[in-house]
Amino acid sequence: MRKFFALMAALAVTLAISVQAQAVTQLGLLLDSSGSINVANFNLMKTGFANAILNLVPVDSSVEITAVQFSTGAFTIVTPTLIDSVATRTAVANLIANAVKISGGTDLAAGLDTLTNLVVNSPVFQLQNTVSIYNITTDGVPNSESAAIASRNAALAAGIDAISAEAVAAPSSAVTFLLNSIVSPQAGVLVPANPFPNPSVNGFVVVVDTFDDFADAIAQKFQVVVPPQPPSNGAIPEPISAGLSLMALGALSLSLRRRRA
Repeated sequence: MRKFFALMAALAVTLAISVQAQAVTQLGLLLDSSGSINVANFNLMKTGFANAILNLVPVDSSVEITAVQFSTGAFTIVTPTLIDSVATRTAVANLIANAVKISGGTDLAAGLDTLTNLVVNSPVFQLQNTVSIYNITTDGVPNSESAAIASRNAALAAGIDAISAEAVAAPSSAVTFLLNSIVSPQAGVLVPANPFPNPSVNGFVVVVDTFDDFADAIAQKFQVVVPPQPPSNGAIPEPISAGLSLMALGALSLSLRRRRA
């Protein structure tokens, strides 16, 4: 029995080192489902995200996806999920595509708070090479700008690395608010008036004219913030299974320290 536990401990150490060495992008998606966005436009938003995930997110455990919608309050669509297989990627895309719109106000603060609680409590968040990026899609200003700013600041203080946004069919006041008060790092950059910046250097707002244009815009953005898929003809190591990853993390959770800790 002692030999068994020694073997399992050694395996946990090996797997933890493998997981820790791999760079992981935590991608937190925040979808506005307030009353100003009708069902047809919300469907275009969902479809754009689902297709971007299916077409652009690799299945090598280098990306974790979390998704939340916000209106009057916030509602989880996808809990933190490491994309380690085609089946997992498809399941996450389907959860987003099938999300039911919740109309109401525009409580961006609640959305940010819910997303932060999910992301920072994921085991992936504790790995040294993890980069945590939020993506906000909205068409207007929140009900409380001060509350949204406080929740944004709390997310950054908790260790979120970058925040960017899409302002879809939004008034200039919404673009200005997102650019100057929400995206991070500052100073924010407007796209497509400027090229996509390095998201670790400048937060940015993608101005999207209509929801019909959203799919193209989010596909371009995913190519900036999501690690590229490896070539299909290359020698790609098998991804670590979710169960083994969690076992390794559980065994060494006290010894793993985040890059910015």
